[in-house]
Amino acid sequence: MTIAYDDPFNLLDPRSYRASLGFLLTEYDGLLIEKFKKMHYEWRSLPPVKAITGQFPYRNSASLAFGATRFLPACLTYIFRNQKRLKGAFDIKSGTIEVIENGMIKYYLVMEK
Repeated sequence: MTIAYDDPFNLLDPRSYRASLGFLLTEYDGLLIEKFKKMHYEWRSLPPVKAITGQFPYRNSASLAFGATRFLPACLTYIFRNQKRLKGAFDIKSGTIEVIENGMIKYYLVMEK
């Protein structure tokens, strides 16, 4: 799983790109979390939120780049076209979450502040 905190298309300095990589657990597993903590992973819980979602087929690592270059512009177009209805629901500093599951890359752009 990847969480991108910055818009990769609007970076002033590419070295300042902020993202997190990790594992997504569908349910709480204390033993597994402790194993990861011993390997110096941090534990974070993501709250349920409203999001714009999309997906792209995962065939190889290049799919990650191709999928992001299709999903993010499509999201920006959707937000621009629906800005009156979405007013106040979207934080422009919001990042995306990418999850690879069942041969698909699933994208989530958080809509809540």
